[in-house]
Amino acid sequence: MWNKLKAFWASLPHQVQAAVVAFATAAGTVLGEELQALASGQQSFTVATVKHDLLAALAAGLLALRAFYMFPSRPQQPPDPPTPVNAAVGK
Repeated sequence: MWNKLKAFWASLPHQVQAAVVAFATAAGTVLGEELQALASGQQSFTVATVKHDLLAALAAGLLALRAFYMFPSRPQQPPDPPTPVNAAVGK
């Protein structure tokens, strides 16, 4: 099952993968903030907390996208070997 899930994920376009990663990161950040506030006894849900949560989610989403695009999804090809400068032409 894990291999099927990995194959499905690899079949998605990078834009869809990026959107899923950004959404999951943002949703997880907001949910984590709210659960943390609930656990500490701060059950206030005000405009200020919503703004803070949205900005934190945006920052986390952008960071996740940055990390997502830093790692290649397929193996890199080695660079071509350098051409010798003093190679004889036409021999």
